[in-house]
Amino acid sequence: MKGCVFITLPDGMYGFEMTGFQQVISDKNTILADLEKIVMSESSGLVFIDERLINEKVSRRVQVIEKKWGGAIVILPEPGTTDEPGSRDFGKRLIARVLGYQIKLS
Repeated sequence: MKGCVFITLPDGMYGFEMTGFQQVISDKNTILADLEKIVMSESSGLVFIDERLINEKVSRRVQVIEKKWGGAIVILPEPGTTDEPGSRDFGKRLIARVLGYQIKLS
């Protein structure tokens, strides 16, 4: 199975890397170039992007890249946001999204 990559802002440096995942530090100016590199390397089938890196332009381009690529791109909620329980059930959305791509990743 292909691996997964986390794309975060510099304030998340080493966070996911310490747990054994590949992590790319990016910013709003380089997010698309970093995502393109990951997709082109074909070593990952799942990419998580910190939502603070996403704006309207990036969001549209991410959707195009995901359709062409065949892997899954998941937007991680901003750290420290507090919603009411169940109002934005990230875990359920993530599981549904990843399971939908299970065949493509195998």
